[in-house]
Amino acid sequence: MAEHYYIDGYNLLHVLLRNKKIKHTNLEQHRNQLIHLLQEFASLTGNRITVVFDGNSNENNHYPIPKKTLSTGFQFEILFSSQGSDADSLIEHCIYRETNKENIFVVSSDLALRQVCVGMGVFVMQPERFMKYYHQTQQATTIYKQSFFKPIPVETPLREKLEKFLKSNLDTNTNNL
Repeated sequence: MAEHYYIDGYNLLHVLLRNKKIKHTNLEQHRNQLIHLLQEFASLTGNRITVVFDGNSNENNHYPIPKKTLSTGFQFEILFSSQGSDADSLIEHCIYRETNKENIFVVSSDLALRQVCVGMGVFVMQPERFMKYYHQTQQATTIYKQSFFKPIPVETPLREKLEKFLKSNLDTNTNNL
């Protein structure tokens, strides 16, 4: 069964930007990069992702990327909290409404939210830990692709024997025609 990740978007974005020296912050551009990263994670793992942003400012109310259910089998959803609410409250509400909580993960740096979610029977993860897991998943996929498409070397003596065998087998089949 696929896992479902509820991610506090700005908590994870803060972790991603923490080590970068950015002069002009373009929130929308960074948010789009985060969304792309999470879509890649969902496609690599087949897991369901719900990323939740605080919706307190007018900028966030009309976000260009709608809820997506993609043909590759994973689901990706973007939510903004309503005016006067925050992402933590929306995540808590979503978790409360879930009927099957055994494969749910909440990614947040908010201690109170993590404690409530553990009390509801879901797994919690710090954003830093999620990023480590993302990078491990990405590396494992890269290694698999490299090993899958890399030709297997055949030793020269074996190659010569195979070529002789194939040639003799081809000659025999040609003579039988």
